Amino acid sequence: MLGISGIAHVSLTVTDLTRSIAWYREVMGFEEIWSLERHGYKKAILGDPASGIIFSLTEHGERSSGDAFSEFRTGLDHVSFAVPSFRELELWKARFADYGVPHTDILKTKTGAVIVFRDPDNVQVEMYAPADDVDWAFAFPPANSDNRKNF
Repeated sequence: MLGISGIAHVSLTVTDLTRSIAWYREVMGFEEIWSLERHGYKKAILGDPASGIIFSLTEHGERSSGDAFSEFRTGLDHVSFAVPSFRELELWKARFADYGVPHTDILKTKTGAVIVFRDPDNVQVEMYAPADDVDWAFAFPPANSDNRKNF
């Protein structure tokens, strides 16, 4: 039987490869594995040392539309990275604040908890903790009604 064992990598088109590499390294902690330039495009492969996730960024040069990402167009909607716990979401929230990255509060979803933010090309990115890893009483006490922001 045919099967899929996982996702090999996610690749995003970016408008400025140098800027995006710097952002994903500084803010997200990815490391650059290798890069190349040929046939009118530039590509960088980044890896997360903790999870082994491979992330690719591509700048298409003259063929690029140059417009900002929108999840309302057909194609990618967003990228969501799993984190091991609600506590880890709190640490990411603090990191985003330190780096001046606009983000939502930690939001409760039907399946877990999430922080939503955007990369330099406006790609919606999430940090997500599955429900099994969230202490709901601690994370969302009853007095906290709706912590959503317009994002």
